[in-house]
Amino acid sequence: MERLTEWGLVVEKEQREYHGRGGSHARAWALTERGTEFCDDYLDTPESAFVSPEDAVALDERLSTLENDVEQMKAVIVKIAVHTGTLTEDQAENLLKE
Repeated sequence: MERLTEWGLVVEKEQREYHGRGGSHARAWALTERGTEFCDDYLDTPESAFVSPEDAVALDERLSTLENDVEQMKAVIVKIAVHTGTLTEDQAENLLKE
């Protein structure tokens, strides 16, 4: 509920509600206008359209691998450029800082 509140989809109602199952009055939540729009737009979306948490982790790992590969290739290309005289040491240092 905390995350839904952060996203502006729900708000805690001021009054608590009793639902007949014993105990004290429970916290009650209401959809915000944004939450209502979200439900209207996405509740009928097929589950296959959403990315699973496992898929998100796998994509994050792939992205990290690609970023590391690009940095390694950049370093090699800059090193080649310095050895061929295309770049100075200072230019190479500046490029590798980016």
